[in-house]
Amino acid sequence: SLTSEESREDEDKEESRIIPAKDLKDAFFCWSKLSKLAEDYHPDVGSVEKAIQVSHDFPTFYM
Repeated sequence: SLTSEESREDEDKEESRIIPAKDLKDAFFCWSKLSKLAEDYHPDVGSVEKAIQVSHDFPTFYM
């Protein structure tokens, strides 16, 4: 069985993995800008759209 100290350490580890909402908002804003830039300037539109779709699926799969 876990001691209270081990339990507290596990809780601290979980809390340290929580990403603040502001940081997530900033990251998604930057990602949307980068996606738009790639769509506007990359010569292979199909590849860009596929990469963006895959990247949109990635965070929800691992979060």
